[in-house]
Amino acid sequence: YKTVGDHGIRADIIIPQSDHTGKRPVIVHFHGGGFITGDALFWGWFPPYLNDIAKEHNAVIVSANYRMLPEVTSNDLFDDIEDLWTWLHSSTLKDLLSSLNTPTELDLERIITAGESAGGLISICLALAHPDEIRAGLASYPPLD
Repeated sequence: YKTVGDHGIRADIIIPQSDHTGKRPVIVHFHGGGFITGDALFWGWFPPYLNDIAKEHNAVIVSANYRMLPEVTSNDLFDDIEDLWTWLHSSTLKDLLSSLNTPTELDLERIITAGESAGGLISICLALAHPDEIRAGLASYPPLD
């Protein structure tokens, strides 16, 4: 979804296998790792309940990476998250999804965010930054007081 210098930052798109037609809700997922480690598709940390929710509601999971500390500042990290939000609403993503063997359309009126640990804090921050566009923010053991 973004390139900084020569470093690509990816978001992985997980689409449930089903005969669903029409728009699909979106779960925007952020991995944990204390802001210093982790990956969007590190299955050892990927929460199984998200797959269950996606399957039950025919939702697409967009699991995002972001630049990590200490190589960047927290401002850089949250710039990545806002850039992800822009990409999520872009024609680039829409065109990509429509070109699949089974074209998929996102329902951008039904978005939730989710994350664990550091990703939980990111989930809450994104939900607070876009309260009229995000239906819910899920956070598992975020670093909040």
